[in-house]
Amino acid sequence: MIKIVLFALISIAILPAKPTVKIKHKYYNISVTSLSTLANTLNEVSPVISGQKVYHAKTISDVKWKFYTLKYQGKCEISQVKIWVNIQYILPRLTNKHATNEVYSVWDKWHNQLVLHEKGHANLAINTAKKIEEKLQKIPQSKSCKKIEQKANRMGEKLLAQLKRANVTYDHKTKHGETQGASLKSYL
Repeated sequence: MIKIVLFALISIAILPAKPTVKIKHKYYNISVTSLSTLANTLNEVSPVISGQKVYHAKTISDVKWKFYTLKYQGKCEISQVKIWVNIQYILPRLTNKHATNEVYSVWDKWHNQLVLHEKGHANLAINTAKKIEEKLQKIPQSKSCKKIEQKANRMGEKLLAQLKRANVTYDHKTKHGETQGASLKSYL
């Protein structure tokens, strides 16, 4: 019986990290009839503003973790880790039915690339959550559960800081999606 339980615990420890991911979409509506007004209208109605710069989309990610410790024979270890990632996309939605075919054609090409760029941000958050889970599962035993808890939380916070830098680097390398076709000016 002890061998079966021990095997089950070892098997759980080597399972790949699989965070719970929840995705929400928040849209802002845009209505244009011609291609000549598309960029200006998007800039006027977009809720995504950073400093003086208007962006047409944004991905907000929130990574949370919870772990449980188990103390047995004077040694404490992390027995279970749970990770959640909440992703919210803020995206434009073309709502009018009287736009020209040219508007729909440009919109479809551009919007698909915009979504692709934003999914890159989401993937960074999901991959960070997996890293947090993997790292927390590998924390060695200690006599003090409090020390393990402190180490685990420091490790998670460090990885979240790396995620923040990774998002900045991703936007810098892609010029906020321009190199991925997510810049509307490429289609106008």
